[in-house]
Amino acid sequence: MTSEFIDIPAIKNSATQRNDFLALNKPFVAKIASRHCGRYLIWGQDDELSVGLIALNQAIDAYRPDTNVPFLAFARRVIERKLTDFFRKEKRNNHLPIAIGDSDEEFSPGDISRAWEDYIETTVRQERAEEIAGFTKLLAEYQINFSDLEFACPKHQDSRQLLTRTAHLLAQHQELCKRLLTKKQVPIKDLAKISGLSPKTLEKSRKYIVATALLLHYQDEFLHLREFVQIYREGRG
Repeated sequence: MTSEFIDIPAIKNSATQRNDFLALNKPFVAKIASRHCGRYLIWGQDDELSVGLIALNQAIDAYRPDTNVPFLAFARRVIERKLTDFFRKEKRNNHLPIAIGDSDEEFSPGDISRAWEDYIETTVRQERAEEIAGFTKLLAEYQINFSDLEFACPKHQDSRQLLTRTAHLLAQHQELCKRLLTKKQVPIKDLAKISGLSPKTLEKSRKYIVATALLLHYQDEFLHLREFVQIYREGRG
């Protein structure tokens, strides 16, 4: 579900979907927790991972879709706040067992509410600015800038969806994506074979396809910008 549209209301109301979602996003939790702790963490050994998974579970209940903020971006903030709180109070915990269903006073609804308000008011703008700066630097490696993308973006929705699906194929194809990342080039002929598009069309749309594929490949780094890819793929823009 990290690479597809996340239906939070459905996940919230279904124990099965919630459990599947939590299991599927354990790598997402581990990446955030390991970065926050500054070391590699192992499931079953490090409490920080259980703390992060609990936070992800609580973020499902706290999330407000009406804000149009990507869920995983909000969840990242909740996980980080949960871990910070955990470290601050760890000396008084005596390392008691942690379970997904825990809802102790360490992370009350008020904590979640404050995390949300802080996130909306300050963090969203900062994260978006940081993502734009990071993505600008990444695109420069491929001799692409944001001005190029304004002209390269297809005007018609059907064309955008078609090229976005093609970018998905590129990002998900292990060998072709590896060539894109290492050689900084689109393997046009091979991509034409798996996409069904002509080499001429792919070459004309190369910058758009590259930018979209990079957002998908580095999706955990560009949670806000990646939302635009999802909008085009789902036909919501």
